[in-house]
Amino acid sequence: MEQINEEIKEEILEQLFHKALHEPAYRPEFLAQLLAANVYCVGTTGGRDSRIAEALILDEGDSVQLKSWEDETYDCVIPFFTSLEKMRLAISEEESHIRLPTKALFEMTMGARLVLNPQTPDATKDFVPEEIQHLLNGQYIQPSENYEVTEDTEVLIGQPAEYPQFMIDQLSIFSAQSVW
Repeated sequence: MEQINEEIKEEILEQLFHKALHEPAYRPEFLAQLLAANVYCVGTTGGRDSRIAEALILDEGDSVQLKSWEDETYDCVIPFFTSLEKMRLAISEEESHIRLPTKALFEMTMGARLVLNPQTPDATKDFVPEEIQHLLNGQYIQPSENYEVTEDTEVLIGQPAEYPQFMIDQLSIFSAQSVW
C-alpha cells in the first residue's frame, strides 16, 4: 500500500513539474511540493550493501556517497529524479540508488549544482546553489531587484497594444494558490 501511495505522489509531482515548465504560476507550488517529496539519487550509503535496482531509505546518521556526472556547462552535477521510472531512463540497472527527502539532499549537497530528471525526454531542471539556498529558506519566488531612478524620467502609463492574457491567467492561478 505504501508503494502505491509513493507512486501516486511521484506522479502528482511529475504532473506539477510539467505544469510549472509551461505555466510560471505553478512554479512556487511545484517547488514547495518538491521540497516536501522524496527523490531518487544514484549512490550508496556507507556500511550498507545496496541491492541492484532497489532503493535504500536512509536512516538518521547514515553516510551517503552520491554519484556526480561530468557536465558540459558545469564541471559536474549531481543528478536526482522525481521517480524510479525517470531514474531508470538515465542509469544502468547495475547502479545502486537511494531514496531520500529532497530537503535532506539539498542540505547535504550545499554548494553543488543539481539536475532534476537529467537525460529524460520530457523535462529537466537545473538547480544552482543560490536557488537551493533560497528554497531551503522557504523562498519559492526569487526576490526582485530594486531599480532606483537617479534622474528625471518620464513614465507613461496606458493600455498595452496587445492585452497580456497569458500574464493575467498566470497571475490568477498564482493568486488562487495557498503558497503565499
